[in-house]
Amino acid sequence: MDQAWLYTLAYAQRRTGVSIHCASKVINHHHIDLTDNHENHPDFFELFHGELSSALNNLLGRERYDQPSQIFDDKPTHVMRLLDPEAQAAHLVYESVQCVAAGLVTHPEHMPGFVFDFGMWKGAPIRVRRPDFYFDRKRREEYLTLTLEPPAQLYRAFGGDLDRLIHHMRRRQADAIRELNRARKWPVMGAQRVKRIHPYSEPRTRRETGGEVVPPYKQGAAGLTGRLVHIQARTEVTTFRREHREAMKALRSEQRKDRVVYPYGTYKMRRLLDVNVEAPDPSLLITGPEPTLEEVKAEFRENPRAADDERVHERVSELLSDVAGAFRAEALEVVKTDALELVSEPRRVPQELIDESSRPETLVQHRFDKRVPTEARRIVVHRDARRGRPRKGGGPKRRNVDEPLSRADADPPRGGSDPPR
Repeated sequence: MDQAWLYTLAYAQRRTGVSIHCASKVINHHHIDLTDNHENHPDFFELFHGELSSALNNLLGRERYDQPSQIFDDKPTHVMRLLDPEAQAAHLVYESVQCVAAGLVTHPEHMPGFVFDFGMWKGAPIRVRRPDFYFDRKRREEYLTLTLEPPAQLYRAFGGDLDRLIHHMRRRQADAIRELNRARKWPVMGAQRVKRIHPYSEPRTRRETGGEVVPPYKQGAAGLTGRLVHIQARTEVTTFRREHREAMKALRSEQRKDRVVYPYGTYKMRRLLDVNVEAPDPSLLITGPEPTLEEVKAEFRENPRAADDERVHERVSELLSDVAGAFRAEALEVVKTDALELVSEPRRVPQELIDESSRPETLVQHRFDKRVPTEARRIVVHRDARRGRPRKGGGPKRRNVDEPLSRADADPPRGGSDPPR
């Protein structure tokens, strides 16, 4: 599963040219932090999610589980614009420690499989070998490379000093882990139990609420600067929606569509009907294009003294202080909101955090069980061709992503520690 996830991620990156900054998994969803260099991130998600869904369905069938056909739900992918370096730093730290916030492990390194590290921004690209299922050997390369790099605005905020950026991001990550573990008053699931989760298991904890407005952007700056950023962002969103509605009305009434111009940032109409779109305005926060890492590096090459500007050091100090303060203030709320517990596992999360009204007490049974529940309740069926749960054991050992998935990994030897030390 891990190899398929990395291979399809590398495949979608190569096809669309996006810059990937962070990639992390949390059992039932994942986070991808990227920069859209060619205004085609919907194509990236279509390729990535489509190929990954097909590959995982194929893997489930090979391992004798029922294939659900649709791996991902019907909700659209949540895309959020990170407006400033503070928002980028805070969100990257959060993504790297969400497995800790969810109560799965006490440290990200304990999670099975691929674990993102900020040092990957400086190292060589990750070389991923093609899995031995689903992917056609004649049409797909045996190896693909996945490149991770820092966000351009965050790189600029640190004056182009990549070593310093990585050092401080790791320190903020360590601070966040400490605050989250201190705020959580219940035990974590542990690496061994994470590896034994049944594919058809479901969360016992409260489901996501519907009908809420999903924010299209996130800012990190506080004080007067933050208020100004917020005002500009809200104004841009309102302006874009108004201009887009006006363009839609004009397109319906206009005989020639080449006379209608949509605001910059329009994607669907540009791809479906090839409508005209305004030229990009780099001064805009949300609807304008994001700077690329190569553009920022070119800025420092043209003006080397910019990296030693006192304002750069002041901005870095404020940024680091804001990120650390946010996790100290919100750690308890984060662990309460992100708490994850599965119906097939013993209770860990306090009862008050479980929404019983939307998730009633659950009966877990195997597909071959003939029992009939005596009372109305939610039933979770473990749909596979084998009876019972997989036997206890140490799980597959951590391996290099270059190594192919083998049958020995599916039936590991007994033993192992939890969590790894």
